[in-house]
Amino acid sequence: MVITFDIVGYEAFDEFMANFSGNHKLVHIFFTASKCPNGKSWSEECNKVTQIIKDVSEHCDPESFIINVQVGDQLAWRDPDNPFKKDPRTNLQEIPTILRWKLNYKLQGDRCLESNNLKKMLTGDEI
Repeated sequence: MVITFDIVGYEAFDEFMANFSGNHKLVHIFFTASKCPNGKSWSEECNKVTQIIKDVSEHCDPESFIINVQVGDQLAWRDPDNPFKKDPRTNLQEIPTILRWKLNYKLQGDRCLESNNLKKMLTGDEI
């Protein structure tokens, strides 16, 4: 099973990444909409991708990392000054987004729902 971390908000993300070496075989960051009180994301697309990631992660290298990052509620995400959109490390344009850290390869939006591509990315295969 992969090693996972759950992070809420930009400040927590920035602090985590400042202390994270990232010198591991595979590091992926899943940027998703924040969760509502019911435990689900406000974005249905993000909820679907979360389930696909859970299913696919069973086939991943157990020493790989998936860092789940909640980017904010709808109002925060729609703000053009959202720090995730401005940060050159992330340069987020849409959610969900899955980023392969340090290689700056990403799947965004609808492409995250393509389970075959997602599986290839998370297992380290080239797409």
